[in-house]
Amino acid sequence: MGLNFPVNNETIAWDELFLEILRSDGVQRKLLDEKFNVSTIFEQERLYILLTQHLNLEKKNNKEQKLKISKYLNKRIRVSKTRFSPLINIEIDAFHADLAANLIDRLIKISNEMQVNIKTRQMGQKRQFIEERIEEVKVALASAESRLQSFQERNRRPNASPSLLLEESRLARDVTLQNNLYLTLKTQYEEAKIEEVERTPMVETVDAPIPPLEQAGPRVFINTVMTAVFSFVLLFMSLFFKEFFKPIRA
Repeated sequence: MGLNFPVNNETIAWDELFLEILRSDGVQRKLLDEKFNVSTIFEQERLYILLTQHLNLEKKNNKEQKLKISKYLNKRIRVSKTRFSPLINIEIDAFHADLAANLIDRLIKISNEMQVNIKTRQMGQKRQFIEERIEEVKVALASAESRLQSFQERNRRPNASPSLLLEESRLARDVTLQNNLYLTLKTQYEEAKIEEVERTPMVETVDAPIPPLEQAGPRVFINTVMTAVFSFVLLFMSLFFKEFFKPIRA
């Protein structure tokens, strides 16, 4: 399946970040706590319990269970991305067809929530920084306006002197600069507040996961035949070398 990311001008490459989130241990731990149903008879059960039963790890200690389950998932969850494309491909092998598709759905959901949380925190930090800058610019703007007002009160006819006209122009330019900066910061502040509250999903599913129509493995019949052939060859070779190197008695 593939995922498409909107193109933006943010400094963070969100598609690359999402790829790393998908591969992270944090996502794996959250995925193991998710509940799935692999049968219409039984109720939903945590993935950790399902894999513990599937791998026959009930009698193992907790540390060994986590280690084996982690290795099992790392081998069966494959995430890849082409270098110049925002599309990410996810493949999962599972012991049940519906479980494989549901795992991908849940993996995307968990990873997206983590990415949205990261962006929300980033927007919160950005909003706080802009808020502090607005207060600084407000003080600078008030100071610039006060200097311009004081100059105009002292000099009723600045046009009479080129130096006074130049000074008034400089003071007015400073007021305009601080005012434009203040308006820009206020605009960015409102945008940051909206993005901080807005928790829109950052990924779009291009091809939804579909449960496989047939089992890909293990190939029981082929494995059985190969094992039988290998055993026969091994037995034949053993008997051959046994007879070949048999000592000749006089």
